[in-house]
Amino acid sequence: MRAKMKPYKKTDAGEILVNDEGIEKVWVPSQETQDTTVIGLAELLNETQMMADHAAIMTMLLPPEQLGEQHNQAKKFRETFVKLHQRALQTEPQPEPVRRLSDEVLPQAEAIHAFKERLLQDQENGRIHTLMWPSLLDHLARETERFMDRQEQAMAGRIQQDREEIIDFWADIMSEHSDFIAHLLDPAEIESIAQSSDFADEFAAVSEEHELQGKTDPVLGAIADLIDFKETALTAVQEAEIQSMIPPELADHVRREAILFLHELMRVDAMTGIQMEAA
Repeated sequence: MRAKMKPYKKTDAGEILVNDEGIEKVWVPSQETQDTTVIGLAELLNETQMMADHAAIMTMLLPPEQLGEQHNQAKKFRETFVKLHQRALQTEPQPEPVRRLSDEVLPQAEAIHAFKERLLQDQENGRIHTLMWPSLLDHLARETERFMDRQEQAMAGRIQQDREEIIDFWADIMSEHSDFIAHLLDPAEIESIAQSSDFADEFAAVSEEHELQGKTDPVLGAIADLIDFKETALTAVQEAEIQSMIPPELADHVRREAILFLHELMRVDAMTGIQMEAA
């Protein structure tokens, strides 16, 4: 599997690992870590960056001439989450500093979630016309909602570690990523469009059927293949080897989320007491 992890921060309660192979880093708790403070900080590190990415995407796709107020609001959200991400980088995995950071991040997450929901409703009802599909706005809102739920759980000393929930959420997200990528590629990129569409279909099927097969987890192999595809796509976008409307930052964003899916699933599989392998 790709996406090599390195040590980032470690305490007696657990360890955070980091992957720095892309434009932005991605952080995960080690498979052995059960401490909710450590898990909570790892998610704050990721999600403050992810929310900054979401705000950057919305800024690009809200025409300032027609939607100046919304464009400026998205820009402000990006500035806010960039600052919060810098705070997260300076935070040690100890209960009090992590709780203070979480208390600062969650209200901003609630605010950007409400902003996404308003944009979605206004777009669906024809009150505004952005350059975003309603399905993209719904996608961004669902990601924010899950982050808030998990962060609240972590700060309460418990966090959901359920294989069904992880796959139900992330398989849909991965399928949607692949659909979005297919629609952002130049129509001449027939092979890449077909490959992306195949991944969309595969993860839509994973969402419906993902039973373990003895000591193997077939979903792990599917995610590993998707990470390889997204890493290749990031390089291809950066080096103009494929033609598309995809900014490198967006290609990197979806790569990082695939890594998060992989590691959430690996951790919950490890909790079963069986060393799971990819099918």
